[in-house]
Amino acid sequence: MTFDSVVYENAQGQIVKVIAPANDWGISFPMPAYGYVQGTAWAVATAANETASLKVRWTLTGVRTDSDSSTATTTAPNRFTLQIVRRQIF
Repeated sequence: MTFDSVVYENAQGQIVKVIAPANDWGISFPMPAYGYVQGTAWAVATAANETASLKVRWTLTGVRTDSDSSTATTTAPNRFTLQIVRRQIF
């Protein structure tokens, strides 16, 4: 399994693209209340039964921690997309 790229929205509302991230790639940044999160990953599976996940986790200080994720398991070698739709953080 390899990732072609990952696109995410940062705390300033900018769309950031990361080319060929490692399988365990991650990023962390402060997120204000009422900000937005979203992410999309494009991957290539080299065999069947490979699993990939994209996860977004956020914490509102002193309130709670939440997350959203997208997971796929391949049935054959192929390209696929994982997506977490844009949502506002309250």
